[in-house]
Amino acid sequence: MLALARATLVHHWQRQLPLPNVILPHGQLTLPCFVTLQKHGQLRGCIGCLEGRMPLVQAIAYFSLAAAFSDPRFAPLGQDELPQIRIHLSLLGGMSPLPAHSRAALLAALTPGEDGLKLQDPYHQATFLPSVWEQLPDPEDFVDQLLRKGGWSPHWPGQLQAWRYPSLSFGED
Repeated sequence: MLALARATLVHHWQRQLPLPNVILPHGQLTLPCFVTLQKHGQLRGCIGCLEGRMPLVQAIAYFSLAAAFSDPRFAPLGQDELPQIRIHLSLLGGMSPLPAHSRAALLAALTPGEDGLKLQDPYHQATFLPSVWEQLPDPEDFVDQLLRKGGWSPHWPGQLQAWRYPSLSFGED
């Protein structure tokens, strides 16, 4: 899977190379997944989906390109950066609802270091993968930064819904 992600990026610049015909044991499964790019240990792009919409083989290739060239937080990846990029994949498990009637209820239900978290109201949605706990190990900070990412004020939004999800994450490190 990691080789497919990297080959997809290489192929973007060197179109004369054929994209490898990758066969994954479960490559036709439709799993939610994210591709994260890091440069020198810092986030350089991250795109994915919370619902499986295409076979895993296609999703990895698609989200590899999206993380490199369509993440609005970053300029498109330059070919000269590619050797410094480390690719990480996260395959997501099913969503489970969490109590979100208050910040305290959500914090009490979260499992730091394990849970990915999705927050949603009628107008906004935001998520943090479980790997974000590495940068934000304090549950209060984790929730505060996710609220900020979603465009919510620091005060607890009224119609907020929350879900947790696990992920299997691995990378080129």
